[in-house]
Amino acid sequence: MTETKYIFPKQPQSVTVLVFITVLIVLLLILTVMVHMRNRKLKSTLEEQMAERRLLDKICADFTAVY
Repeated sequence: MTETKYIFPKQPQSVTVLVFITVLIVLLLILTVMVHMRNRKLKSTLEEQMAERRLLDKICADFTAVY
């Protein structure tokens, strides 16, 4: 019978896998927070533009009513 020798013992390999999964989870959380912050910024920008559009619509309506 021949024994197969591992380069790394099984225990450190398990730890390596757990560390890899943990890093992936942390990166996913960071990405989620970044996307959430970007969405909040885009939403506030959209609200500002919609407010400006409503104001311009009122000004244009008054202008076309006069002329």
